[in-house]
Formats: sequence, C-alpha cells, structure tokens
Amino acid sequence: MCDAKIKDLVKKRGSIKSRLTQFSTFLSLLNSGEHLSDIQIKELECRFRKIEQLYGDFESLQSEIEALTDPPETAYQDREAFDGIYFRLVSEAQVMLNSHLSTQRRRSSYGSDLSVQKSDRCEHDFVRLPKIDLPHFDGDYQHWLEFRDTYLSLIHNNKSISDINKFHYLRAALKGTAALTIQALDFSAGNYQLGWQLLTERYDNERLLVNNHIQNLFNIEPIQKESSNMLRNMLWCESEMSIINYIQHGFYLIMGAQQTL
Repeated sequence: MCDAKIKDLVKKRGSIKSRLTQFSTFLSLLNSGEHLSDIQIKELECRFRKIEQLYGDFESLQSEIEALTDPPETAYQDREAFDGIYFRLVSEAQVMLNSHLSTQRRRSSYGSDLSVQKSDRCEHDFVRLPKIDLPHFDGDYQHWLEFRDTYLSLIHNNKSISDINKFHYLRAALKGTAALTIQALDFSAGNYQLGWQLLTERYDNERLLVNNHIQNLFNIEPIQKESSNMLRNMLWCESEMSIINYIQHGFYLIMGAQQTL
C-alpha cells in the first residue's frame, strides 16, 4: 500500500518536473533572440505566474514522499535538485522581466528624443557588472555576517521581490543546521518575515559571534619560525580582530540607541 502511494506521488511529481522543463525550454528560446517582443513579454509574465504556483504543488507532493520514504536521503536529494533548477529559472525569468520594465521606463522618461535615448544607452550599457550569486549559510557563526549583509542587500530589502519569492530564496540559501531553524514553517508568504526573524534571533547574537571569533584566535598555532604560512596566519588574525571590533561597535551603537529612547 505504501509503495503504491509513493509510486502515485512520484508520478504526479514527474508531471510537475515536466512543466518545469517546458519552462526552461521556453526561457532558452527567449535567450536565443536579441530582442523580446511585447507578445513574448506577455507570455513570459503568464508562464511566470504559473511557475510561481507550481512550487506549492511540488512542496506538498515532496513532503508526502519524504514522509513515506525510508530512508529519506534519496528524496532529500530529489528536493535539492528540483530547488536548484527551479530557483535558477525563476531568477532568470525575473531578470528578464525587470530588464524589460527598466527599458520601458527609460524610453518613457526620454520621450521621443531618439538622440538622447541613444546617448544614454551608450553611456549606461558600457559597464557590464558581474553576476552576484545567491549566498548560502550552513549555521557556521563565522560566516553569518557575510551571509546576512549579502542576503539583506540582494533579497530581503529588495521591494520588487514578493514575500513568497523571498521565502523561496531563503530556503534555497540555508543548509545544514541553519535550514532546520525554519523547517517547521509552512511555505507561505505570511511566514517569510517570521522565518527571517527566527533566523536572526538565533544567529544575530553579538556575544556568540564575538566568542566564536575569539575562539578562532586561540586555536591558531603559535609562531615557531618565520614562514609564509605564519605570515598568512598573522594577517588572518588581524582580519579576525577587525571582525570582532566591527561586531562590538555595532552592538554598542544599538545599546546606545536603546538608552536614548
């Protein structure tokens, strides 16, 4: 009975994966052209809305499969593989739509003056900024500040991204023990802020962060003789001290603001 249930769930999940593959093929077709027509943009918007809804269906089926599978490691790998493809395609589609929207705004602001439009495009399109990858965090306090600041800049403070998509990105970014912090939350837009709050309450702890970096300093090997490795260790120690000062400075600023209030 259990095997038959799993087989039926896997079949339904396969249908979802097929739709994701179709969306990937559609994006590849759009990328092969130099310019997207208005019809293509409208079609992309419609498909994108459908794909956003698709993840909820996958989440429901995958959770049942994981609950029925023993051991569940293979099911976890299937989830990770699907998440990787899904979030890459969603990000790619979002970039396409944002790029089109920016182009439309630019054309509208410059009106019908074609010479000004051409000058502006040449001036602004000359610099190609490198792609910034979505950060990952596995629960190691040493990497929390880097993850927090990058995630805040790219995702959390980005008003153009909906809460449901932010929750997508957050779940994809967390690994290991960090992922367990929000694992019990249902996947919904309303739970995104709660998930981020739980994460920051656990890891945004000045005392633990400072203790972790101080422990790293105590663990370093004493200098026995001059060498390139020892020089690198000294530079690393300076970096750790800078991080500790940064954490403590931020903590005192917060305490000072609270006392003022």
